[in-house]
Amino acid sequence: MKSSVIAILPLAVGLTLAQNGVASPPPWGAPVTDAEALADTASKPKIESLKVPGTSIQRIRATMTIDAPIDRVRTVVFDYGHYPEFMPLYEKAGVIWTTPAGARLVHMELGGTLKMWMRVEISAPHTSASGVETYEGKLVQGSIKAFQPRWELESLGPQSTRVTVESFMDPDLPLVPSSLINSGARDGVRDAIIALKARIEGRTAAK
Repeated sequence: MKSSVIAILPLAVGLTLAQNGVASPPPWGAPVTDAEALADTASKPKIESLKVPGTSIQRIRATMTIDAPIDRVRTVVFDYGHYPEFMPLYEKAGVIWTTPAGARLVHMELGGTLKMWMRVEISAPHTSASGVETYEGKLVQGSIKAFQPRWELESLGPQSTRVTVESFMDPDLPLVPSSLINSGARDGVRDAIIALKARIEGRTAAK
């Protein structure tokens, strides 16, 4: 069961909001766990678990520094057609449509103990005054109850980019304790961002 829960996030990552902008993120609250907060994000992801109002399922955030320019990072992050080649438990993925502004609709099929599928709409990028690119996603259709991913890309120099992946996912499994869902989601986000870093840097992710 846990393996199927882990599969949901990669999405990592997975995914529009309005084609002409993005909605403000909801007030997820302060981190409730941050055991890896002091990690060196060049070699190990910083993982945070955030409270979500109205549910015991947490929103998971992972951050890593990737040794590649932001253009390369952006290309791989949103190249869903190749996710099955490197992203854990992805069986099928692809972009259904895109807009000139950069929004897209993505279809994903995930394996594991339970087969799951999602169609996620990803917004066009919003770029802050400091140059951080933010992409918001929302579930359009799927075999799960809720999925709200978010990405941040920040250039740290010609060959360095900080990547943050966030995911709130409710797999609609009422008999499964939320603690197990949260643990699986945390593991899944960590594995996904590690696989993403390895793919961008041209390496094989460590097991």
